[in-house]
Amino acid sequence: MMTVLKTLLSMFPSLFNKDENSNFYKSQYVTSEMFRDLYQSLFDITESLKLDKRVFIFREQNSSYNYIIHFQANFPNLKNVTIYKNDEMIYTESFEEDDFVDTFEYSYSHSTLDDGYAEDVVIPPDSFRLYVETWTEYIIEKGYPENDTQK
Repeated sequence: MMTVLKTLLSMFPSLFNKDENSNFYKSQYVTSEMFRDLYQSLFDITESLKLDKRVFIFREQNSSYNYIIHFQANFPNLKNVTIYKNDEMIYTESFEEDDFVDTFEYSYSHSTLDDGYAEDVVIPPDSFRLYVETWTEYIIEKGYPENDTQK
């Protein structure tokens, strides 16, 4: 964004001239509206390129065998959120369009000893997936370990 602005200023060096006789001073409102629209367009492009960064999955393990997997999704107008462990659904939640839910958080606490792993398995080998669907037709799938898919 800053490089775009610097390029724009290099092309039009008198763009922000605030002298009362300058064209910028006389047309400040129009220029401000144009920059607002330009900024919004750049924001929309940036969000579309980094859409999957709003979904987070991370593991917290403070003791042997016990771990907590945290799931977070921050999207406007969530429709459905589903969590899978080793391709088996462990949690799902749906929201109505009128609810305007934009944040989801869930923590899954478990132990490797409960799954029948040998006692030498301290770090869980399980894989997790978070499937997020919004009312604006975005679908994001994020996995742990990392395997992002944007549809």
